[in-house]
Amino acid sequence: MGFDVEANEINKFANYILDQVLDDLDTIKVGAAQEGLNTEGFSGVLEPVAEIMDDFNVQLEEVCHELHRRLENLANALKNASQKYGDIDTENEEEFRREQRIEQGNEDARLGRHRQGEITPY
Repeated sequence: MGFDVEANEINKFANYILDQVLDDLDTIKVGAAQEGLNTEGFSGVLEPVAEIMDDFNVQLEEVCHELHRRLENLANALKNASQKYGDIDTENEEEFRREQRIEQGNEDARLGRHRQGEITPY
């Protein structure tokens, strides 16, 4: 079972991760820290909740940092893979052209043609 690989599409996906997803992750992290985990005004009975939310904020930072690092690694791996697939495609195309030239040369020799397309008289 084989798959056709479009190196450009893999590269586009890697760029999407680097350009869009990582920015969105940072936006979510900042929004969660500023809005969802904001402990301003927590006093009295809510003080224990504020401490838990502060701890959660630290954990959120660590999780987001690790997720950011892994997404960056994924994007870089995808970029490397797309480059390798592109190189393989280029090599295959060059090999195909070489084979075509050899076959054409063999056909020309069989028919007695010169390179310029002239037919050699018998």
